[in-house]
Order: sequence, then C-alpha cells, then structure tokens
Amino acid sequence: MKKNELNSVLSELNAIRNELSAEQSEQHLLKNELNSALSELNTIRNELSVAHSELNTIRNELSKVYNSRSYRITAPLRAILGFGRVQREHFLQLRSRLALKTRARNQLRKTVYLFQRIPMVAVFVEKFKYRFPRTWRKISIMVKRMIFPPQQPVVIASGSSEEESHFLNLFHREIMKRR
Repeated sequence: MKKNELNSVLSELNAIRNELSAEQSEQHLLKNELNSALSELNTIRNELSVAHSELNTIRNELSKVYNSRSYRITAPLRAILGFGRVQREHFLQLRSRLALKTRARNQLRKTVYLFQRIPMVAVFVEKFKYRFPRTWRKISIMVKRMIFPPQQPVVIASGSSEEESHFLNLFHREIMKRR
C-alpha cells in the first residue's frame, strides 16, 4: 500500500510541477510583454518630451516676434490689410451676385425685344393691352422693375429745412408716378 500511496503522491507532485512550469512560462511571457510595453511607453514619453521642447522653442520664437519693435510698428498696417482682405471677399461675393442679376436683366431685355420683333406675338400683345389694360400695366410695371430696379430714395439730412423736405417729397412722388 505504501508503494501505491507513494506513486500517487509522486504523480500528484509531477502534475503540480507541470502546472508550476506552465505558470512560470506564462509568467515569463507576461514579463516579456510588460517589458516591451514599458519600452514602448518610454519611447513615446521621449517623443512627447521632444515635441514639448520643440513647442516651447516655437512659442519662444513667436513671442520674440510679437514683442519685436518691427511687429509693433507694422500692427496698424496689418490691421488695415486684414480689413481690406475681408472687404475684398465681400466685394467679390457681391459682384458675383450682381453679375447674375445683370445677366438676368439683360436676358429679359433681349426676350422682350425679341417678342416685339415677332409679328404674331406683337399682335397678341396689342390685343392683350387693349382687352386687359390693368393687367398689362401690372405686368409692365413688374417687368420694368426687373429690368430697371428702383433706386434708393435720397436721405434728408437732419439739419435741412421744412421747405427742402417738402420739395424733396414732391420730387420723390413725381418720380414714383413716372415709373
């Protein structure tokens, strides 16, 4: 019996040794992974410190430029040029919008002129004018406004007299009647 017990204890001991060696090999692999991760972390920290030092160098150079006499002297010029750039962009956008409106007006003028030159359309237009005068007036006013947009009224200065404002109002009314 003792031999059987001794054999069973030895087999258990061998099983435990096998488990221990497996655990030791796994622990060795984990240590290797940890060491590689730590070395990668150190390289990243070194790169980060280099980047921070470059950033500080660049910031110092930039502060030297901002604090230099030439930069302070040219500050108004840079402000004017910046404002000019912004205004130029606004002008270009406005010009492109106006160009579209101008093209549309020119096309409308050409279309009206073309319709006037076609005899059949001219006869139809004359009949339409005769039968529906109010509608014709509304259409003609609408087309004239599209071709010739209304101008902005003149603003009266606050120091002008009552007579001047009266005659200016009469003038505006007369212009509106003629349109």
